[in-house]
Amino acid sequence: MTVPLMDPSGQVIGFTGRIITDDPKAPKYLNTPQTLVYDKSRHVFGLSQAKEAIRKADFSVVVEGNLDVVSSHQAGIKNVVASAGTALTEWHLKSLARLSHDVRLSFDADKAGLAATERAIPIASQVGVELTIISLPDGMKDPDELIQHDPALWRAATSSSEPVVDWVLRQYSARVDMKTAAGKRRFTTESLAVIAKLEDHVEKEHYLNKIAQMTETSLEAINAKLNTGDHSLNAPLKAVKQTQSEPAAVERPAAAYQDNLLAVLIAHPETRHHLGNFDTTIFAGPERQSIAAWLKSHSEPLVDEVPAALKPLETYVKIIQLKAESRYEGWSEQDSSLEVAKLLRQTEVEHKKQTKERLINDLRDAESAGNDQLADDLRAQLYALIKETA
Repeated sequence: MTVPLMDPSGQVIGFTGRIITDDPKAPKYLNTPQTLVYDKSRHVFGLSQAKEAIRKADFSVVVEGNLDVVSSHQAGIKNVVASAGTALTEWHLKSLARLSHDVRLSFDADKAGLAATERAIPIASQVGVELTIISLPDGMKDPDELIQHDPALWRAATSSSEPVVDWVLRQYSARVDMKTAAGKRRFTTESLAVIAKLEDHVEKEHYLNKIAQMTETSLEAINAKLNTGDHSLNAPLKAVKQTQSEPAAVERPAAAYQDNLLAVLIAHPETRHHLGNFDTTIFAGPERQSIAAWLKSHSEPLVDEVPAALKPLETYVKIIQLKAESRYEGWSEQDSSLEVAKLLRQTEVEHKKQTKERLINDLRDAESAGNDQLADDLRAQLYALIKETA
């Protein structure tokens, strides 16, 4: 089964496939790979169809599977979306927070679901959303199965959620023997690793008291374990922040090939007709743009005396002239013409590549800032550019 992936405005940006028959050797879901417009870490499945329902209900429900979303919408419960798997990111939560700060998760209570919930807690704290957990009735493995059994039970489940930290503490306590010292030690170690990530001091103190009550120990002992001993409790928060941050900008190498292009155009004036309909403003840097514009409008050789229009760039022009003599002197008209055509294509391709990157970065900034109008305009420009280069 194949389902389209859409951006917040409803434009199709990819597809996801769901295997129909269970095969332990095959992935359950297979998504479109990362592209210029489909970013798994930012895409919220079903958001374009769910956003009005989220605003009306004033809460969103995040499930694991795309088909859970489809089933829920078919049952009339439309404030439901999905992340790509269970890896909730800062961008997912920011997208949902623009509609409502009440976000309810319906993940499996298995090891993977618990780990995903743990990772989401500090992110939710940073973004400022109220994160709660929806638990399904016993015997129901996912929302789709519950909906097929009785849609009213799914609606009731979405209306009664549990604070995320309470749910996590309950899961931890169920996995150990809380009557033994070893069980209490493991429970407090795991629990304090979560509590240490909370940014609100009142909330943190509330859960420290709760941990003390659950382990039948003093608050002083719990605080002592939090503040001394394993300082790695704070490490997961730092790791999450690094994971969610934008990758560092990579410095782009100088467009040296464009110097070769200018050199061959200087050495062989008969090739300048290739510049006829070419936009010289896409050359890298104002110096190259000025020289290219002069060559486009002048067919005479550029001899030792630098033209008055290029006098401010005399040193750079001399360097290009030297390259023209050393590299392209003696080339045939056919070879030099092919060289110009090749380097012009490279210049155009590189310019479009840089434009795509700029549009993608601007689009991400607009989405993060909640500027829907600007995001729609940038998305339209990006689609047009992709269509042009396809």
